[in-house]
Amino acid sequence: MGAKPDYDDEARKLFARLNIKDAPARTYNDADCVYVHPSGAKFYIGNRAMAESRDSLLRLGITRIVNCQEASSVNFHEGDRRFEYLRFPISFWKQQPQTNTPEGLLHYMNQGLFRWVDERLSEGNNVMVHCLAGAHRAGTSGVAYVMHASGLDVRSALRAVQARRPVVDPIFDFKLLLETLDTALHMRSGDRREGSSQGRTGSTSRELHRNSPPTVGQRSVALPGRGPIPVETVRDVRGRPQERPPLHGPGVGRDGPLLRGGSKQLSEVRDPSRGPSRSSR
Repeated sequence: MGAKPDYDDEARKLFARLNIKDAPARTYNDADCVYVHPSGAKFYIGNRAMAESRDSLLRLGITRIVNCQEASSVNFHEGDRRFEYLRFPISFWKQQPQTNTPEGLLHYMNQGLFRWVDERLSEGNNVMVHCLAGAHRAGTSGVAYVMHASGLDVRSALRAVQARRPVVDPIFDFKLLLETLDTALHMRSGDRREGSSQGRTGSTSRELHRNSPPTVGQRSVALPGRGPIPVETVRDVRGRPQERPPLHGPGVGRDGPLLRGGSKQLSEVRDPSRGPSRSSR
């Protein structure tokens, strides 16, 4: 069994390649927005310098922070009631027994990260995931969340995130994490489509459905200050049509459309689940 990867050391190597010191200069951004929730709230990937600067965080409206470093790292503003923290030491993901399967990994990510971020964004709070450089641990966490929230596959999500923050680099076993998560999200998407088809027309429709796209109509409605958003027409268990907007999806902020690297449009609605209790101090 090899030595445990040293992500802080890898971050410092990255700084060296960028010709910057351990305290990053402005040759790259301390935080970048990589996703906009339909509520208008923004999801950022950032570094420790951003996490430490109260003024910089408040300037960007970031008050919900996910610390992806180890448990010994500092949550710099825990004493300030304006901020709320979640610890998610992603480098230990393989030590969790349930992560040996795609379904188990998805459960781990849902419980540890996705639900918490879903809730805060849906409430209109900007969220930042951070590590030392905002490249490896937070970068992987950010790509994973974009996959979950937008429906993009792993390659498309990584391209989209790197277009916004080029230093993002899932190294070591983080590549396996994202590939396994991609499998799990694909399986979840297939299960939902199959279950919907079976509920409408039975097993014959289920077999046909495997070779055809889901029967879902889309149109757009305008929301104040948001512009048009897609609305899906779905059918309930009695076959009655219902309309609902997607609960997640790439939004449009002041800087224009995000996730330009994506190769497909959203084709499903992911319902955010209730997350764990808040960890604010």
